[in-house]
Amino acid sequence: MACVSPSVRRDRLIAAAVLLLTAMCFAGVVRHQFVFDDDPLIKENPRLRSWNYFPGYFQLHLAGHIYPLGNYYRPVLLTWMRLNYALFGVESASGWHAATLLAHLACTLLVYFIARRIAGNEWAAGMAGLLFGLHPVHVECVAWIMGVTEPLAAAFTLGAFLAYLRWREAGGAGWPWAAVVLFVLGLLAKENAVVLPGILFLYEFTRGRKRLDGAEASADTAPLTPIESGKEAFRHVLPFALAVAIYLVVRLQMLGALTYPMTPLPAATTLLTIPSVLVFYLKLLLWPLNLSVAYDLPYVTEAGANSFWLPLLVCLAAGAALARVAWRSARAATATAWLVLPMIPLLNLAVFPRGEAVHDRYLYFPSVGFCLLLGLALGELHRLAPRVPAGLVLGGALALAYGAISFDIQKHWRDNLSLYTRGHSVAPGNIMSANNLGRTLFDLGKEEEGRRLFLQVIERDPHYWVALFNLGFSEYRRGNYLQAEEYLRRAIAAEPREPDPHVRLGVTLWRMGRAREGVAAIEHAIRLRPTAQGYHFALGVILEANGLLKEALHEFDIELAAHPDQPAVRRQRDALAARLK
Repeated sequence: MACVSPSVRRDRLIAAAVLLLTAMCFAGVVRHQFVFDDDPLIKENPRLRSWNYFPGYFQLHLAGHIYPLGNYYRPVLLTWMRLNYALFGVESASGWHAATLLAHLACTLLVYFIARRIAGNEWAAGMAGLLFGLHPVHVECVAWIMGVTEPLAAAFTLGAFLAYLRWREAGGAGWPWAAVVLFVLGLLAKENAVVLPGILFLYEFTRGRKRLDGAEASADTAPLTPIESGKEAFRHVLPFALAVAIYLVVRLQMLGALTYPMTPLPAATTLLTIPSVLVFYLKLLLWPLNLSVAYDLPYVTEAGANSFWLPLLVCLAAGAALARVAWRSARAATATAWLVLPMIPLLNLAVFPRGEAVHDRYLYFPSVGFCLLLGLALGELHRLAPRVPAGLVLGGALALAYGAISFDIQKHWRDNLSLYTRGHSVAPGNIMSANNLGRTLFDLGKEEEGRRLFLQVIERDPHYWVALFNLGFSEYRRGNYLQAEEYLRRAIAAEPREPDPHVRLGVTLWRMGRAREGVAAIEHAIRLRPTAQGYHFALGVILEANGLLKEALHEFDIELAAHPDQPAVRRQRDALAARLK
């Protein structure tokens, strides 16, 4: 039997301890339910019910079964979801939550391995891995099933970075194919993996300039000039840049555009809001308290002292501090690249829905760099004063605080009522959270409470079509068809491209005895979203009620051809076919 060296044994022990503590902290999530948009993306997603849909994962965006246009080209994520569906079904969420937790544990282990190579000792690496595993901003990604988007993409991207480091340690001959393949999988899991070539470029640039400190410095090679170092770095990053170019071409071909704006904003508003967004994220990393599914962070339209200039000064000070640290240490430069570069895609505020400009989950990638910097700082503190366990005490206290906050905050993700109640208490001005709480209360039978929240939302934003649609639906349920029609038409005016209000309006008009107008409204919805589930069935119901039996049967057949797993629709279709015979 091969003898394992003490250093390897210690390395494995630290890694196991990091994983065990992280798993213990988040183990309770396996008892949680499907929440947030798990229902439309998982439970009500027909594309997850059969492997026959697998080729379509590479042709449509993540919510292609709901919206014709979208920014989320994520075939690897869809494949992950299909595997989970095949293994666990949708009767219980426990298996899904366990798989999500495993993805986070994989990322935690990868952060430890990367820190082990960057920091140069297992103690600093252990602190970096543990702080990453327990950081409270990760609760959203671990306690929410669809939050697995971040850990899944990060697992492939971190794996690619680790494979690249090992390839460089082995001499760096040829192309790092393993790293490139993992990187492509990361891109196809989530688009923010695109920052990896920039991280690798900065890693190679600092390596070439010989600002590598400690044992990483090479004694037999002369430092390169900045131009030489840049050329060398570009040569190593070239295969990853080519992968990005191919990915962008495929994405453009499949989605029709690289991105679609979800909240069109003037350029001036975006620029004025960016400093407050960055300060908000910095605060979450440093002081992760009062975490929520939503936050009150308004768009900044004027350069006020507190809304723009003060956040800008904080950003400049933080940037200067990070630049100084990165310049003095190549290890810190790599960690800083992991912190800063993943922040850049978060500044394109137009691609986020209104009320969702910031989320905890967006910090999953940047937190890698943050925790690497913490690990390096604690390791340096331990090196400077080895007899005084200041680094161990400080790191242990920080890990304990992170773990306690994460353990406490995850309970708010156990079901929708808890989630949105928490969101509304933390961010009472956030229209998304208020609307979702209202819909949750409405679905639980507390219709008046839900209706009051819908009214509050449209009082703040008269053009928020989701709340208008919910109000229209609530009035329809109450039998107030005229009021329902008014709200639904307002929802359509606010967002004419959204077909759901057209369908509900069509059913409402039919109930009012205006079947011809109802049919026209639903047919318009079908033109907007031809493959949506339920639209052809709703049209068939109206046609059948008005004696157009053959036309109704045709609509039922179209519905079942696109979405065969609908027993109620099939029963009604078969009964109609029997009548026609």
